[in-house]
Amino acid sequence: TAHTMFEFGTCTGRTTYLWARNSPPEARVITITLHPADIAAYTPGADDQHLAELVAIDESSFDIFYYTGTDVEHKVTQLYGDSKTCDYSSYAGKCDLIFVDGSHAYSYVKSDSENALKMLAPQGKILWHDFRGPESDTRDVNRYLMEISSSRTLYRIKGTSFVVFTNE
Repeated sequence: TAHTMFEFGTCTGRTTYLWARNSPPEARVITITLHPADIAAYTPGADDQHLAELVAIDESSFDIFYYTGTDVEHKVTQLYGDSKTCDYSSYAGKCDLIFVDGSHAYSYVKSDSENALKMLAPQGKILWHDFRGPESDTRDVNRYLMEISSSRTLYRIKGTSFVVFTNE
């Protein structure tokens, strides 16, 4: 059972809400997104897919979320900022479940994933969303996951666009 969960990419807060709703009472969900007023902080990499940047900015337009005002809001820690520059040291080795679903631009997928690996607890799991292939609109996700698959065992969940890594 996951007790400390971290999400890269809050968007509407739907995943955050579902995790908070369906987790033990003592569980905590930490999630990060750019605040709508801080879109200028987004820092694309030279090789990033431009469409991924546009989608990330569009998905950073929320400051009221699905969990806002619900009876599980107290389980959520909402972080605002550019996920590339956030200090995650207080989460090192502590997260049981991490969801990488922020910007789908290569530089962000790489940065978020590298941070996730440092934050992962023993027996923890990382879940990536939008693994759809090299010709898809999320091809930077595919590119990064194919790169790390040579050094880490990743599992694609059949019939979905999810990939999982288990820290065992």
